[in-house]
Amino acid sequence: MNKLPPQNIPTEESILASCLLGHSDKAVNLIRPDDFYRSSNQKIFQVIMELSEKKEPIDLQTVYTLLAKKGQAEEIGGAVHLAQLVDSTPLAVNIEAYCKEIKEKAVLRKIIERCNTVYNKCFDSSADVFKVLEDAGNIASNITFATEEISSYRELSLAAGERYEAAYRSKGKITGLPSGFYDLDWVTCGFQNTDLILLAARPSMGKTALMLNIAGHTARQGFPVLIFSHEMSKEQLFDREIASTSKVNLQKFRSGRFDADDWENINQAQSAVYELPVYIEDLSALHHSVIRQKAYSMKKKHGIQMIMIDYLQLVRGDKESSRDREVANISGAFKAMAKDLKIPVIVLSQLNRSLEQRKDKRPKLSDLRDSGTLEQDADLVMFLYRAAVYGEDEDFPGHTELCLAKHRNGPTKTIGLKWEEKFTRFQNIQRGTG
Repeated sequence: MNKLPPQNIPTEESILASCLLGHSDKAVNLIRPDDFYRSSNQKIFQVIMELSEKKEPIDLQTVYTLLAKKGQAEEIGGAVHLAQLVDSTPLAVNIEAYCKEIKEKAVLRKIIERCNTVYNKCFDSSADVFKVLEDAGNIASNITFATEEISSYRELSLAAGERYEAAYRSKGKITGLPSGFYDLDWVTCGFQNTDLILLAARPSMGKTALMLNIAGHTARQGFPVLIFSHEMSKEQLFDREIASTSKVNLQKFRSGRFDADDWENINQAQSAVYELPVYIEDLSALHHSVIRQKAYSMKKKHGIQMIMIDYLQLVRGDKESSRDREVANISGAFKAMAKDLKIPVIVLSQLNRSLEQRKDKRPKLSDLRDSGTLEQDADLVMFLYRAAVYGEDEDFPGHTELCLAKHRNGPTKTIGLKWEEKFTRFQNIQRGTG
């Protein structure tokens, strides 16, 4: 309260003096007019940027002329002030460091401004608490964006060379997070950072089981996974993981009819998963802003590398005029979360019942439920299909099709898996069989 906002006027003036003496190239790429605290400095730098964009000379005369043309010359102190900047202000020898400093001051001012906005909303009796919470969460993500510099092709090219060499050295290895299913990893090169991945199917196809199988394998490779389960409890998910790992029929976990040999397998399975970095949140009907907040917290606390959400239609969104718009809002929020956290986000989704009226019940993109924007937001869309669910003939017991119906950065393909219902797990199809 009553404190001067973060700023450094001498640094601002040093940058302007350097620009007026012909050293503006770096500054115009690193900062923007509103990064300056003093309004007169903002106006001067705005003119410098405009001259730079037009590839016109930048000096005392050209800057003053354009300021006068815009009616701002006297507002900034006239030609005398510009001359004083050049004559009495130390030059920014390391202009990148100076630009970084005033950028940081500008970010701090924005934090104060946005926190004050959220603070005032908290006293509004009509405020939607989830909207206020989302606004509070967005402060962090917007600040991350605000401190990133705009990159040129020159800078991207230097970084790309290292990435391409690393990819070349790792021939045959995936570049993203492993799923545990080699045909899937071969096509996708693993689940990629910033990707929103949609896993959709009709009920009883095994969406949750496949999610857990992937989570378990990813965690075994040392990558922490966070699961939001809106349908099943954390105890139910854990029982499924133990059944899958121990190869003890899941039904026994409900009935308690374990055989003597089962206990050793269960104990070994519990020991095997004890240290796995898998975290489960099973509160029902969470708002997408709450999921986002918890994800940020877990990323900071445990270094989460993948998020899974089961499932989309049970997530709460903002009140909209239609369910389609609400789901569009939710999927957009999850895509933004993947980009901000720089990790893959896998979201499970139901499909429309209408597909069951078709002769061929294999899912299509048009079967995605509630919103057409799901297809648009997702980087990878996968469908699960098991013929046995509809009483149709299987190529072999447990045959499952995992269809990659959309793949923004790679090919689409149908991958074969084997479903083991007793243990609620999917297996790779062995080469040369099935």
